[in-house]
Amino acid sequence: MRLLALFALGACTASSSGGTPYDTLTTEERRESVMEADRAFSDDFARRRVEGWVSWFDTAGMQVVADGRTPRGHNEIREHMMAAFGDTTRMLVWRPIEAQVSDDGTLAYTIGTYDFYIRGADSAASHATGHYLTTWRHQPDGSWKVLADIGTQHPKKR
Repeated sequence: MRLLALFALGACTASSSGGTPYDTLTTEERRESVMEADRAFSDDFARRRVEGWVSWFDTAGMQVVADGRTPRGHNEIREHMMAAFGDTTRMLVWRPIEAQVSDDGTLAYTIGTYDFYIRGADSAASHATGHYLTTWRHQPDGSWKVLADIGTQHPKKR
């Protein structure tokens, strides 16, 4: 009887541990997990700004910047983002539209669109749109972290 009670307790604990283990997810569920990480990344940036941005990067993460620089690691990425978004009037919002995950589930990428504008400025002058590509690494704790991020701005319509 005591063994049965221990088994039942163990089964309850295992089933309440927070969901399906990652290695049992389907390809589509893995893709959705990366899309959800990307949406959470955007939300966190909107809330916490630069610190929210930096927190989503892997320690080996990097950005590819339009001027050719490649800030690497949390300190360089923070420095770059403080220059670009330290002013809270500068807004960046993005939406993933596609994700792919490697066969072994360790790497992924998302592609999406973004909008940039300066709050309070002439919206026609400050608004820019573009696409981005973000590569992700699956972490031991089950989360995704950004390995590399690059964006491209669409030409302004005349």
